[in-house]
Amino acid sequence: MIAHVIDRVRESRAINRILVATDDERIARAAERAGAEVRMTPADLPSGSDRVAHVLGDPGEDELDLVVNIQGDEPLLPGEAMDRAVDALVANPDAAMSTLAVAADPDELDDPNVVKMVLDSRGRALYFSRSRIPHGGQRTTGSSNTWDSTYSSPRT
Repeated sequence: MIAHVIDRVRESRAINRILVATDDERIARAAERAGAEVRMTPADLPSGSDRVAHVLGDPGEDELDLVVNIQGDEPLLPGEAMDRAVDALVANPDAAMSTLAVAADPDELDDPNVVKMVLDSRGRALYFSRSRIPHGGQRTTGSSNTWDSTYSSPRT
């Protein structure tokens, strides 16, 4: 799966370096075979965001201007979507981060494995939830969004 994700990242016009942060030797070997750089991280880090932060603390990583965190289980995310996350951040330099919302599949609205998000009128994320939005199983006629778990942030 990681090789498919790496192939999709190569489709992006905005991403010029692919680095996989993992604590799993199997993922590391597969990522290297697919042509990505790999950094091993401690197994006790609780999330991918923590792995990214860990790698950013390594010597030599201070030249990065922008970081795009793409989850290794997103093999269908097209490079164009990654570009949108980067473009949104570049267009709004005061933003702390950007992320992507996609129209929700109505069959996934009650699935706790799918993160739902609420956007304001300007398209900015207000909050995320694993529960149906609005909570309580109420049906709405408005559009719903899900989060694709990709985000970009400036190097700070």
